[in-house]
Amino acid sequence: MTDISISDVSRISHEDLEKKIKQLSYYIERVGQRMSALNNFSNNSTKHQRIVKNKFEKYNSSNIKVNR
Repeated sequence: MTDISISDVSRISHEDLEKKIKQLSYYIERVGQRMSALNNFSNNSTKHQRIVKNKFEKYNSSNIKVNR
């Protein structure tokens, strides 16, 4: 299947259009899945960072003494 410009409308077959539409639908779906995965990863990462920060917030670094 070759790329067809808009000026070649008279040469486009319905079969080629269907193939192109199916390809585009597939790629759009895949991009959507990847975006969802990235958003989930980002949200989970942010939540995890908040939990860790809250857990260790009570340990102020100025109160920590190191014996040498």
